[in-house]
Amino acid sequence: MSSTTAAPWRGVLLIPSWVLQMILLIIGISLYSYWAKRAATYLDIIMFTWITVIVLFALCLILTIVEIVLFTRRALSTSMMLALQVFKCSFMTVCWLYVIVELAEGLGHRLGAAFATML
Repeated sequence: MSSTTAAPWRGVLLIPSWVLQMILLIIGISLYSYWAKRAATYLDIIMFTWITVIVLFALCLILTIVEIVLFTRRALSTSMMLALQVFKCSFMTVCWLYVIVELAEGLGHRLGAAFATML
């Protein structure tokens, strides 16, 4: 079984990228939580969208933590790393498309226009 820890440079590249991913995911979860709180008072329909996006962001954060744990145990194979990256990229793409479509439908509202501007 090939392991991603075979070369020492991989740790130098992977760990900072995972830290950056985790920081961006935490920022995303925080921003979407804040937007969901504000949207709850104005738009009940969009609330489901924000909760779905927050859950998908949290799932991506959990997958990043799983990658780090597997890497430290020297159990992260290249195929597993590729699969996790594909899943995370797919989830993030679904999140952005879901939010964009939902906001496009509700652009008549001032709050929806503000969200679309932030995207």
